[in-house]
Amino acid sequence: MTSIVSNDQCTDAIVGDMLAGGPTLLEAENTAKLTLPILLCHGDKDIVTSHLASRRFIDAIASKDKTYKEYPGSYHEIHNDLDRAQVIKDCIDWLSAHAKAKL
Repeated sequence: MTSIVSNDQCTDAIVGDMLAGGPTLLEAENTAKLTLPILLCHGDKDIVTSHLASRRFIDAIASKDKTYKEYPGSYHEIHNDLDRAQVIKDCIDWLSAHAKAKL
């Protein structure tokens, strides 16, 4: 796996913006606005972003249709990591179920 630090698309400005804006997502005025279905997936060994913050976020949002999937031992790029096949299957299954529900 390529280090996030060596990724030329991951600039200081992008990372800074993500870190600065992240905490505001958990504010009640913002979480109340999030009512669409959501699938949030996270590796529990991610050292770039906090899987605990992702759990808090999914618990806080107003959506009645929310799914949180955590992948033990996986890092930041879960779609390109140890559980790659399972992550992709979970995403396809979730999308398929939601597409059928809307038809």
